[in-house]
Amino acid sequence: MKTSLNKAARPQSGFTLVELLIVMIILAILMTLTLGGVQYALRSGYEKKTIAQVAAIKAALEGFHADHGAYPLSNDAEEGSKILYAALSGDTNYDGEISDADVELDWFDSTSYDKSNAPRAKSYLDELVNADSQQGWTEEDGTGIYIIDGFQNRIQYLADPNSTEMQNAPDHYDLWSFGIDDQEDTEVKENQWIVNW
Repeated sequence: MKTSLNKAARPQSGFTLVELLIVMIILAILMTLTLGGVQYALRSGYEKKTIAQVAAIKAALEGFHADHGAYPLSNDAEEGSKILYAALSGDTNYDGEISDADVELDWFDSTSYDKSNAPRAKSYLDELVNADSQQGWTEEDGTGIYIIDGFQNRIQYLADPNSTEMQNAPDHYDLWSFGIDDQEDTEVKENQWIVNW
């Protein structure tokens, strides 16, 4: 007995090329929307962390000011991040550890300062003292340890009574983050900075 194969009777399996293309286009659109949302959420998180860091540093600077009667001097905004780390952490040797070897520096006139009889340095910001919490707060580059913001860029600090570039009064300080771009080249980007003025 001979059986005939009827092509019309066989069920059709698989998808057409058009159906596959439509599914791929829909998936591409969904991935684009999802990735955009993730990037926005990350940036928002970095901004919130930086705002919290600037607030914590401001509070620590007020404690420093209460003890010393002035803010630590800095006439270079980027190097000011290194000065802030030493002044607020108490790690004046820049070795990442707080010990009896870390003595109080003269934050106002280092040219005539004798460190031999200086008291032990004081910590004003706990996040800089504890090694576990330093992660995300500091970076080391061989010349010192710097405070970094949520975007992993150096915090900027300027406290120079002779500066004409300061936004705040000469007896105060400027503290800021350039935000996500870490650049100061345009006024448009200035709107994205996180500042204390």
